[in-house]
Amino acid sequence: MNHLRNEELQEFADGFYDEQIRAQIELHLRTCTDCRARVEGLAKLRDIIRRVPAERVSYSFTNRVMRRIGVRESSSFLWFLLKNIAPIIGLFIVVGIVYVALTFTGIVDTSGIGQSDGTINTIYDKFSGELTTATSAFNGWLKRIFPFLYSKTSYSLIAVLVVIIIAALLDKYLLIPIFRRRG
Repeated sequence: MNHLRNEELQEFADGFYDEQIRAQIELHLRTCTDCRARVEGLAKLRDIIRRVPAERVSYSFTNRVMRRIGVRESSSFLWFLLKNIAPIIGLFIVVGIVYVALTFTGIVDTSGIGQSDGTINTIYDKFSGELTTATSAFNGWLKRIFPFLYSKTSYSLIAVLVVIIIAALLDKYLLIPIFRRRG
């Protein structure tokens, strides 16, 4: 008598077969006590395994295993930018707080700053003019690319939020997988 293979019995016990194949196996199991006993044993084993509670492992264990097998999680592109710009932003904040504290306590005297010579004023005027021109050009570019930002309706905020959400989704579902494949 031809007995069923272990793989076939396991898939039958797990319910993976369609109706036609299940009917054929059930017909065989009615006549073959050996295969029927093996299927019952597999079903009991499955039930016993499902009753065992899942073991919880620490986050550090998972990290150690992933590091050992060479898998690392790739962060998003936006997080990469923020992570690299954050120290500079933090430095500006610290310097600003120290400057304000020193000015407030009187240690730094800012009364003589307005009495600079003509050369510095000329450089400052030229730099401020160039900065104003660059800001105007950037503002014009923004108006052409994102005209909804400059409209007087309340829909502009909604549009900005939609753009941010779309950018976040693109980052999560497009850029992160690309960086993971490269990493």
